[in-house]
Amino acid sequence: MSTSLAPPHPMSSPDPSAQPDGGRLLFCPFCRECFEGEETCPSHELALVDFQDLPKQAHEHEMPGWDEDVDPWDVRFGRGWLALGAVLLVVGFFLPLASGLVEDTAVSWTGYQVATGPAGNLWTVPFVAAMFVYFLLKRRTPVKMMGSRLVAVVLSIAPALSLGYSILNVQRGVARMHGALALEWGAGVYVIAVACVLLLVGSFRFGVLPAGYVAAHADEPHGAAPDERPGRGIKKD
Repeated sequence: MSTSLAPPHPMSSPDPSAQPDGGRLLFCPFCRECFEGEETCPSHELALVDFQDLPKQAHEHEMPGWDEDVDPWDVRFGRGWLALGAVLLVVGFFLPLASGLVEDTAVSWTGYQVATGPAGNLWTVPFVAAMFVYFLLKRRTPVKMMGSRLVAVVLSIAPALSLGYSILNVQRGVARMHGALALEWGAGVYVIAVACVLLLVGSFRFGVLPAGYVAAHADEPHGAAPDERPGRGIKKD
């Protein structure tokens, strides 16, 4: 007498919308509250939907694994802040940093002119912009991005320190001229300052995944491919 054992059928995940008595719970797509025996949300007057039809929340959208590359043009994870800050650094470097009147003649100096002249330290500005472009191209996994955050924070402050040092030296030089030069700061100063703020914010957010996603995947091993992560694409017998 032989007994054949049939493989167990895979268990399907329960539908949160199903009820033991055969009824169904429907959900509001706005507040995500559930209702039984209703077709519209009493609070928001929106048509109720099944659980699987609820719109995804921010942390539920497709996220990369810890060691998965994002696209170079991906603006999430602080990358958009860094890209905009790097562009503004370059723009501010070529805008007038200062202007004034010398013997009734209007003159102005761009960041490039100042860097090639008396304040070579201002080359820090385009150098930092180039470094952030490098980060955006080469640091594309969440692990690598977060590993670069400390360096990015230090770099984001460097242009402001260099600019402040140059402004201090210029003011000392103007003071020695005893009013022969009426100096005004140009748009380049303010653009570089805004760029530094953007870079600082982006550096703190560089590679940071949404808190809800991190909590939901806390046990996920680094380097796991999308179909190797726990609960994804794995069929249990």
